[in-house]
Amino acid sequence: MGLMLSCGDDVVTAELAEVCGQASPVRLLELGADELPLANLGAIRKVGDRLYFTVGPRERVDTGGISLPWYGHPATSTVYSTGLCGEDRVEIARDVWSVFSDERTPGLVLGCRGSGANLNAPSSFDLVALDPEGVSAPRLLIPAAGCFGAGWTDYGVVVTESLGEEVERVLLYPYPADLEAAPIDPIVLLEAVSSSHWRIETGADEVLAVNLDDELVRVDLSDGSTSVLEVGVGSFQVSPSGRYVQWFPPSAGEDLAAPVYLLDRETGVTHLLAEAALDRSWGFVRDDYTVLDVVEPEFHQRLVSLRTFSAVDLPPDRRLVARVDEGRWITSSSWFLSPYQLRDLASGAETTLLDADGVNASMGAEALNALLVPFNSPATGELQRIPYDGGPPQVLARRATAGYLELADGRVVSPVDLDADSLGALVLVDPDTLEEQQIDDRVYAPVGHYNQEALFGADVVTYAVSDGARSGVYLARLAPRR
Repeated sequence: MGLMLSCGDDVVTAELAEVCGQASPVRLLELGADELPLANLGAIRKVGDRLYFTVGPRERVDTGGISLPWYGHPATSTVYSTGLCGEDRVEIARDVWSVFSDERTPGLVLGCRGSGANLNAPSSFDLVALDPEGVSAPRLLIPAAGCFGAGWTDYGVVVTESLGEEVERVLLYPYPADLEAAPIDPIVLLEAVSSSHWRIETGADEVLAVNLDDELVRVDLSDGSTSVLEVGVGSFQVSPSGRYVQWFPPSAGEDLAAPVYLLDRETGVTHLLAEAALDRSWGFVRDDYTVLDVVEPEFHQRLVSLRTFSAVDLPPDRRLVARVDEGRWITSSSWFLSPYQLRDLASGAETTLLDADGVNASMGAEALNALLVPFNSPATGELQRIPYDGGPPQVLARRATAGYLELADGRVVSPVDLDADSLGALVLVDPDTLEEQQIDDRVYAPVGHYNQEALFGADVVTYAVSDGARSGVYLARLAPRR
């Protein structure tokens, strides 16, 4: 059946299928008129047979145009838990900003607890265990930085503890054998390391850090033993597999450019990649390439193959954005924003993918999706798919916003015509006909974020409504595409 809405003009309503026993939207969580879910990816999450909702007051921090309006965070948050169809609602925590689970702590529902005023200070967030039934208060597992510390490993959570200006101690909090244990007692891995940016990284069974003698050291988490990998290191990055370490020597005064080296841990050989590159260069593309910001003879990017160590220098007015296939990359002539080009790096030949300046875009395996509105704008505009094979652009929806969701069957779900509160009509569009069918109204913009995990399947959409007594988080199953 379709959802009938009274919106003045005639509205084509979306056909819905049954979910939770009814062929209409199901309210999973009732909200007050001044409440909305947070816009982060984990704000609506399924763990086991329970749903978790992190909500806060409608009033959010003004992002000042740095990001989309709905990314602003509230001063406080509340976490609710319900059954899979909204039954058995309980409040389980306050000032917890993310709810998740991890297979290395089976049976625990975890959360990040801290002050809304410190959301940009990850070191201030405790890791807590939540009671899904809301009977017990959250239990502290790891204090400050426990949630957003250096990393989660096979042996526990690695956290750094400040000892003063640019000096930290590295701690390991082992996963508890007793799920009721709290808090966890840490093990000291390294007494003093440099806390400057890019000075510590974790792998499944190791920690790499720069000590106060500018040595790159490795801690084996299986036995706590340490070894020195390189000397004279200022900062470093590790490739996804852990095989390669790209490193710079300590900075010398105000000169930001320095030699950059690559340690191949499999062969034990260290290679010089460039004589003068910027510390904080872009880094690894999988274990295949590394991208450097080289400053001589003028500022430009260099792509280095980690298999052959051959290098390609880009023109100063091009920046690498994404790899399409062997030899072809998407580049930008506007510091990672559009216009975008499809460039053959070996020959330098390129074609224009997207000529519009500074619009919202996302790169897929075979095509680029471009929302033709200014970057970080809540405006409604046309959504296009631009294939990499040279074919013409396809219009996916005549109207969409940055909170859109592309379904597995190719249809698009998007809020449109957002008001000052980031609320608008939620529409379903078939790209073959471009006909809009309305699912609901007064829907909060970040629908795409709420559905990243496809909690109930690819044909079910979760969204939030702010509309007086109707306010809440809803679930709707879409009828199959015809």
